[in-house]
Parts: sequence; structure tokens; C-alpha cells
Amino acid sequence: MSLMARSLPQKAQLPAVSLLGNLFVLWFAPYAFAAMSISACLVYLISHAKSQKGHWVLFGVVYCISQFFLLRFLQEHSVDLGLGGSFSVLGVAYFTCRDVHYLVESYKGNVRKNIVTFWYYQSFLPVMIAGPINRYHEFEREIQRRSLDFDQISKGIERIIYGYAKVTVLGNYLIEHKIQSYLTQLPNQESILHSWLVSLADWAYLYAQFSGWSDVAIGFSLCIGIKISENFNRPLSSKSLVDFWKRWHISLSSWCKDYVFTPTLLITRNLFIAISLSMIAMGLWHESSLYYIFWGIYHAIGITLCRLYMKQENDVVVYFRTQFWWSSFTRALTIFYLINASVFIGLFYDGLY
Repeated sequence: MSLMARSLPQKAQLPAVSLLGNLFVLWFAPYAFAAMSISACLVYLISHAKSQKGHWVLFGVVYCISQFFLLRFLQEHSVDLGLGGSFSVLGVAYFTCRDVHYLVESYKGNVRKNIVTFWYYQSFLPVMIAGPINRYHEFEREIQRRSLDFDQISKGIERIIYGYAKVTVLGNYLIEHKIQSYLTQLPNQESILHSWLVSLADWAYLYAQFSGWSDVAIGFSLCIGIKISENFNRPLSSKSLVDFWKRWHISLSSWCKDYVFTPTLLITRNLFIAISLSMIAMGLWHESSLYYIFWGIYHAIGITLCRLYMKQENDVVVYFRTQFWWSSFTRALTIFYLINASVFIGLFYDGLY
């Protein structure tokens, strides 16, 4: 893709990338392409109507989110619409977040009307499938600054190779094929220790896959001359749960902070409710199930306790914070809480059925 784009005149490169992005989604997921096209048209019309009203923006947000859950439901239940082809929601989670972001920011007056840039933004292939959830104003700025830089191309290719190695060698071969296969052969499959090991392997696999594909997307974008935001920043070195969610899937975490956490906190003035809705939204973004509602509440409890601890300034807390081993302890405690999520929620969830 990047070689094709670079072989064209500079003015034709972004149109070619956008056209390729649309054709890619149309070929592999025609239903998702139709949904993406409809929502994009609706979002643009609402965002730049002459008499823009808050209730129309709210309608647009509700429509985008409702469409997301409907498409997810149709795929999970293998619903046959009788139109031929396989049903896929390829990229729906990402273009839904982009649509909501564009709607809200345009209502705030932070978006300039430009239908061409909007088209580039909606159909930018490197981020359509596996993110990150790039922001419109950042994308617009990068388009204006874009230039042919062969050093940037070199860095992009290096990032693509690095990310693909994460996915294939670290994720698929080492973790999934070797470690996870080995864990399935161990005795005492029902023990808590085994569940912890499985959960640890799952987190490692998820990190290798997700951060790897983010690296590939960032690398391809660099080859086209556009920088997109990082999605991971050494999350396993986090000193707290608050720190972890600033480092893990950064684009989704920041999206939930801006469009779920902050509005909810302003309305309810309740920190726990705001955190809970943000984490539930993050969970349902990955999978529409009761399990991920419990997952969101579990993490909300941990984050709330962590934030309350961080506000403490009494002598005991200050003493521990000054000890050289304290940061290592909090890192280990953070990882333990994360690993324990699937174990604890799994036991609770299974107990309901």
C-alpha cells in the first residue's frame, strides 16, 4: 500500500489510500462498508448543518452506538440477512469511535468543515481494522504537514517489521503455540494457580497481538507521511491501575475519558459512577456480553481505590512511598490485580449459570 502511494504524484497519494481503504472494507466486509458509509454521511450532515442543534448531535451519537451494537449482535448470532456473502463487522468498533469523536468535537466548534479531509479521515486504511482511534484534528494537522521523507519511510518499515514480529513470533508462536498449549496439558486444571497462569498468558498474548498490529498501523502511516498517536507505552511497567490505563490501548482509554468519564462526572458528580461507566464502555467495546459488564465494574473498583490512595498524604503513606522497594511492590500489585480479573470474574460469572 505504501509503495503504491509513494509511486503516485503527491496530490494523488491520499485519494489513492482512501479509495483503497474503501475497496478493502467493501470486499471483505460489505455490510460493515454499508454501515460505515451511512453513518459517515449522517455524521457529516449533522456536524455541518447550518442550524446545528444539540438534539441532532445527540441523535447522531445514539445512532452510531446503536448501529455498533446491532452489527455486533448480528455477527455474534450469525444472522443471515439473505443478501449473500459472509456477515462481518470489520472495523466497526473503530469507525464508531471516530464518528462519535467527530460529532462531539464539531458541536464544540473544534472541527473545520472540509469534506475531502473528512473522507480521508474516515477511510484511512492503516487504522481502519485495528486502530489506533486517531483524532480528527491531529490527522488534519498531519495532512497539512505531510512531506516525502525517506528517513520516515525507513522508520515506518522498521516499525512494520517490529510489529509483525510481535504478532507472529511472540504472540502466535511463542505464547499461543508454546506457552498456552503447554498450560492446557498441565494437571490441576481447576486450581487457582493454573487460572492465574492462563490469565497471565492471555494478557501477554493480547499485548503482543494488539500492540503488534498498532505498530504495523503506525509504520504504514509513517510510510505515507502521516504520524498517528501511539497506542501502548510500556504498560507492564505501570506503577498503578490509573497509570496502566494511561499506557494500555491509549487511544481507547483517552476516548472513554473524553466522551464517557468527563460528561458522566459533570452530570453525576460521582467518581465511581463515572469510572464504572467508562470501564463498562471499554469492556463492551471489546465484546457485548454480561461478562464485560462485570469486567468493567471490577476494574472500576480497583481504579477508584487507587485514586483514593493517591490522594492520601498521611505519614504512613508518605513513609512507604519514600521506600526504594515500594514502586516494585506497586508494580507487582498492579499486575496481580489485572491477572486476577479473569479468575475472579470467571468464578463469579460461572456461579450465575
